[in-house]
Amino acid sequence: MKRSLITLAFLAALPFAASAADGLSYNYVEGGYAKTDSTIDADGWALNGSVAFHPNFHLFGGYSSQEFDNTNFDFKQYRFGVGYNHPIASKVDLVTRVAYEKIDAGDAFDADGYSTEVGVRGAANEMFEG
Repeated sequence: MKRSLITLAFLAALPFAASAADGLSYNYVEGGYAKTDSTIDADGWALNGSVAFHPNFHLFGGYSSQEFDNTNFDFKQYRFGVGYNHPIASKVDLVTRVAYEKIDAGDAFDADGYSTEVGVRGAANEMFEG
């Protein structure tokens, strides 16, 4: 995983010359906090990022971790992959992605595999996209 994070950081340092639909960028880093309220509460954090290396291609990755209260149980998940974006309107992209994913819940559960996504991403204005 350390090697993958170094690779992602290196690619993020490349010039951001790639373009997509108006108002959309595939160069970003985002962090977050997650809290799960159930019979056993859990909380944790997440870090995701993407870097465009061509006008229509980007690399992305993410890592999240949660710890369950009053237990020795924690849950980690990460994914890394490549995406293709194609403008279908002036502010809308068709996005497809392929990723490797791993879930690690210690001795309780450990799995890995591949995923695919297809979606639409659009800019409503300078501050909001969906």
